[in-house]
Amino acid sequence: MASTTLNSPPEVSSTPTGPPIAAVIPVVAAFASLLASTSSTLFWHLWTLASSLYRFSPHHPIIYVSLPVLRYLFAPFAVLFEIILEAFIWTPWNLAVGALENLYPVYVLCGIACLVGSFVGLFGRLASAVLVGMVLEDSESKPQPVVQEDEKAALLAHQ
Repeated sequence: MASTTLNSPPEVSSTPTGPPIAAVIPVVAAFASLLASTSSTLFWHLWTLASSLYRFSPHHPIIYVSLPVLRYLFAPFAVLFEIILEAFIWTPWNLAVGALENLYPVYVLCGIACLVGSFVGLFGRLASAVLVGMVLEDSESKPQPVVQEDEKAALLAHQ
């Protein structure tokens, strides 16, 4: 005797699950908020320090003592900033300028070709409109011969 097995479809969960990147978004948002608040606080303290040092005379000993220390402390940030500028600003800028300088003759050639093509097309259209107007005007001014029905029949029979 053969046994029959009924296959039931798998149960689908009723709670929808979001994409995996949805779990990363709150972490990135929290990190961005932390980075913004930290940098804001750091720049506020630096501004306070710079403004308090500005009140002193340039020949004040505190400035002579503190500037080399500050330069030494901020040297890694300056180098990092210089590397970031070089990688993301100056190199793409120099590549774009070099490419545009090398492509300038092609740009000029295409521009001149478009202008000449436009002028040739415009004057060709104008010339054809004038010629068509002259032909139509010429054909409208000549009287057309009137052919009677019996003459048509005779011409058709003759051919």
